[in-house]
Amino acid sequence: MTKHDTWVTLKPNNPLSEIIHLFPDEQIPMRDPFPMELVVSDSGQAALFVIDLDRLSSIQATEITKIYTRTLNASVDEIFGEALVSRGFAIYSLYVDKLFCGAEAYQRTKEVADFYERCSSPTPEQIEEFMKDQRERWIDGNEKPPPMPKEYQDFDPRIQSPELEDALNQRDFEEHLSNYSMLDVLMGKATIDFLNKQNPNYQHELVGLEEMLEDE
Repeated sequence: MTKHDTWVTLKPNNPLSEIIHLFPDEQIPMRDPFPMELVVSDSGQAALFVIDLDRLSSIQATEITKIYTRTLNASVDEIFGEALVSRGFAIYSLYVDKLFCGAEAYQRTKEVADFYERCSSPTPEQIEEFMKDQRERWIDGNEKPPPMPKEYQDFDPRIQSPELEDALNQRDFEEHLSNYSMLDVLMGKATIDFLNKQNPNYQHELVGLEEMLEDE
């Protein structure tokens, strides 16, 4: 099985609010980049994400089990037994706020987009066949995704968004800063070099203290 690389942040008043501090940056690891489970209740159907059991620490898994045991009025054996079978804990998709993807999640997101282009109004059987293929290849299997694109323009146009572009710019800036000393960062040299790299047609320059005093 591949190591999944989908993470999400949750909306306020989500079921995990009381333990959200246990997750770095309040990001929850997910098994899939889109809902893969469906439940039917008196209020209709609900799509479920699955929190990735294999990327939870023992403390995180224990605390989630406690919450679900209490809120669902079930035993620890029932909750954790189901988590072992599905490789995670189900959570309503409506609680998901933002989603962060790696190479596997990007590839699978393209696959679901391809599926809905092929089947604009899929039948339940077609959806089940697609989900079965996803489980066999990505959850139970060991398929390796191709590397993610490095430049925004190389991403699938169906996935491009202002949020993606901002995230890539932030990643590039952080990687750029890692090559400079703390003094270079504090003095602004790292930022100036990054701006010049981003826009070669306009070269920014550092202004020294003496030049600033001369202007006054």
